[in-house]
Amino acid sequence: MMKTACLLAVALFPLALVAAPAGQNGATERMPSPASSQASVGDYCFSSSCNRSAAFMEKAINPLADPCDNFYEFACGGYVRNTVLPPHEAEVSTISQMQDNLLRQLRDLLSEPIATDNKEAFKIARTLYQSCVNTTLLEELGLDPARNVLKAVGGWPLLEGDSWDEHNFELNAMLLKLEDLGLSAASLFSLDIASIGNGYSVQVTLPKLNIDLTGYDSKTAAKRFDEYVNLITNVTTLFAPADANLTKIQMEISRIASFERDLNSHMPSLEDRWATGRLAAMRTLDSLNTKHPYVDWSRLISHLVPASYNVTDELLVSVKPMTYFEGLGKELSGVDKRTLVNYLVWRALHQHLLPNLNTAMRTMVTEHSTRRVAEGVERWKECTKFVHERAPVLTSALFARRFTSADMLAKARSLAEEVSTEIVNLVKAADWMQPEDKLHAEAHANVKVKFMVGYPDIVFNDTYVEGYVQEKQNPMLVDTFLKNVLELSRILRRNTFRRLVVGFTSEDVIVNSGKIIDVNAFNFDSILGLTLGILQDPAFNANRPRYLNYGVIGFAIGHEYSHSFDLNGMIFENTTLAQFQKKSQCIIEQYSNITDKATNLTVNGVLTQAENIADQAGAKVARIAYEKHVAKFGPEPSIPLQFPAGSRLDLSPQQMLWVSLAQFFCAKQSLQELEKNMHVEQHVPHGHRVNGLLKNEKAFAADYKCAAGAPMNPVHKCHIW
Repeated sequence: MMKTACLLAVALFPLALVAAPAGQNGATERMPSPASSQASVGDYCFSSSCNRSAAFMEKAINPLADPCDNFYEFACGGYVRNTVLPPHEAEVSTISQMQDNLLRQLRDLLSEPIATDNKEAFKIARTLYQSCVNTTLLEELGLDPARNVLKAVGGWPLLEGDSWDEHNFELNAMLLKLEDLGLSAASLFSLDIASIGNGYSVQVTLPKLNIDLTGYDSKTAAKRFDEYVNLITNVTTLFAPADANLTKIQMEISRIASFERDLNSHMPSLEDRWATGRLAAMRTLDSLNTKHPYVDWSRLISHLVPASYNVTDELLVSVKPMTYFEGLGKELSGVDKRTLVNYLVWRALHQHLLPNLNTAMRTMVTEHSTRRVAEGVERWKECTKFVHERAPVLTSALFARRFTSADMLAKARSLAEEVSTEIVNLVKAADWMQPEDKLHAEAHANVKVKFMVGYPDIVFNDTYVEGYVQEKQNPMLVDTFLKNVLELSRILRRNTFRRLVVGFTSEDVIVNSGKIIDVNAFNFDSILGLTLGILQDPAFNANRPRYLNYGVIGFAIGHEYSHSFDLNGMIFENTTLAQFQKKSQCIIEQYSNITDKATNLTVNGVLTQAENIADQAGAKVARIAYEKHVAKFGPEPSIPLQFPAGSRLDLSPQQMLWVSLAQFFCAKQSLQELEKNMHVEQHVPHGHRVNGLLKNEKAFAADYKCAAGAPMNPVHKCHIW
């Protein structure tokens, strides 16, 4: 509930809320910006960049809230109160609005005429987008493109009725056909590649189920299962012929959903999935075929890898987790052929065909997957996301070549280097580590960390970008959207396994992940990355006081680098491990005691522990690095915040740093989205995340002069570093 304390109460807080000269109609006027973009007047900054930052902060802050009681409410209360959540959106947030800005820029690039580009890869990207937004043609074609694909697969038994002959079915042949048609859906298992030591290996791992019920209570799981059955029923009704036996079809639909639910019962817990390293096992191909003979693994892998890749019985395959594949064998041995084919075809239909048909079908699928009405979803946004998610190398190269600034990248890199140094200093200062582990950690820290700020240079390499689509076999045209989708899907699968022969670099993995145009930071293979997506207002601006940049970018880099020294990044000796676990337990228990008032759900402190630990490290080093910057270069001007009724909030640079950090996580969510986050996400929901990480930070309490024992300054604090 929003606080309604009177304005006078704010004067009791350790902040300066003062009267400011009123402008016309009682509104507050900001001083005109001097000509220089770096201009300041006295101790205040009034540059265009500062004014833009101030405008965002003023809209987000609730000046009546006590920052020592609920800092998220103070920093984001205005944002939550004033933000309208459209019915088709699960969340509107600082991050989502930044992402939307990036999508608009990318849309403009993809909308440019296809013929004017002399690079085949960029022509393909624009063809994909422009065929996607051709909704007039999609409406005319209706379901016919999908019906044609179903015929190519061999038919969908529940629609074929008694004419479908199970004697024509063989699982391995079916899996190969789906791969060749671009319909791989990871319905029974996922097959890709993984980094093993200094090389790469085929990897067999968990499927991507439509109804992954892990982490939900029984009531919620049952509700989601029923909704899933309804989706299959509604889709099938649209495809079914007029004389179809709907009663029999409904029975088959029930078997499809039940089979997928049975597969789900063998999925590991969310906590175990987080500990991925402990779940992997290397097996020879011969051993895999012997232990799990329900699939001809040799045949399937040989079909996918390049001809020059030597597939022998001694080929090592990464399998994780083994327990799932034991369960998969039991389910396959007990399911009838008709149900299995119905399931495989349904999964291919749901993943590759339904989202790319007419409005009615897209709406049906979208409303089920998002649990929201689809009305209001803009087609350009759907299509831009689609092209970026499916062809990230092409979109990243297009974007980086058009939108970049050398000054922005240089200043962001400098900040990242400063903060990473402070993470190393925290590790060196840890008094709970055994000497040998301390040496190991310091050696680990001294490994040269590479910074990827904005993008890796390979996105400017034409040979690399064109190579992304070299497996293309079929033409891609603006009037054949579904064919384009399936051809791209097939290309991407071939690209994945081609890397077993040609190899790939860390930079290649990063570009293929689509991170460059995401609002994010990352830590991958000794690369600390800041994406182009995060290097924009309000997270970053090269022409404003640096405390605002430290609040977000400093926190983000500190968070990511700290993962190099947690249980997934280090192997500790038993005594040190015990100390790490003891300190972690404090954080687990602290977060597990958080109950969300809106959902009445409790935070899963075990599932979220790694991210909570990293959050606290990120906040700590962002503040330390900024203080050292001030000691070296001197204090920076503050940015006065002006509110209606002639009031002004003067925050110190240090206080502004914390506001900047918190406002990166401002969000308005639907209740359903919040419930989902509470159940299955590794990050604590936004408000609890901000308050949780700051209440353990002594510097925050000192900067806001929070009394000992205040909600944001508990006497007992938890920390690792």
